[in-house]
Amino acid sequence: MKRIVMMVVAVLALGVAAQVPTFSMTDYEGWTYNRNDIALNNDNISQGKIRLLMENGRPRTLTSPLFDVDAAADSLIVNVTWRTENYNQSSFVLSKSALTVALFDVEGLSLDSVTVVPTVVQREHKLRFAFGLPLNFDAKRVQMRLACWKGDIVSNGAVRKVEGSFVSLLAAYDVSGDGQVNVGDVNVLLADILAGVATHDLNGDGAVNVGDVNLVLNYILRHS
Repeated sequence: MKRIVMMVVAVLALGVAAQVPTFSMTDYEGWTYNRNDIALNNDNISQGKIRLLMENGRPRTLTSPLFDVDAAADSLIVNVTWRTENYNQSSFVLSKSALTVALFDVEGLSLDSVTVVPTVVQREHKLRFAFGLPLNFDAKRVQMRLACWKGDIVSNGAVRKVEGSFVSLLAAYDVSGDGQVNVGDVNVLLADILAGVATHDLNGDGAVNVGDVNLVLNYILRHS
């Protein structure tokens, strides 16, 4: 009986993958927003009150709980639904609404960060952040912190949803099919751009462009 129990426990342990905390109107447990007068709840999230910007020299941030790093993955992908409520105001500046997602270890040391600037002036944006693994650290647990470092009273954004996953991007980014992600894959993407085709649209925006090239270049840099 003891042997059977041990085997079951081992199988369960192998089947549990590292989970990235989700943030949404119904799932925000363990997240913190550094503004004491606005609580994290369904109403405030749905009404766009979880805004990130600079106020009196201090960034408003949204921070996830700590979570385990999946040692079997080569990338952490984070997707954020980001709303720029004031996009139709004349003083709105798109570049100021750039969102940064940073990773910190258990001691609060910054490990890596990615900044994405929305490309279209509109209310809602689906932003994608890719972190290469392993990072330049030995930490097994990390947390995410979201900030809008250039945001002001007009040009800012509200976080509506955060979803993340650990994945292997080798197969996706190896568009040349040689078993590696290297300059050959960049050349394939450049050929697509010159030909005006979307054969290898890696970021899902409907075209092959500099965004796809940057994904591959960042992967190469982070895994070299």
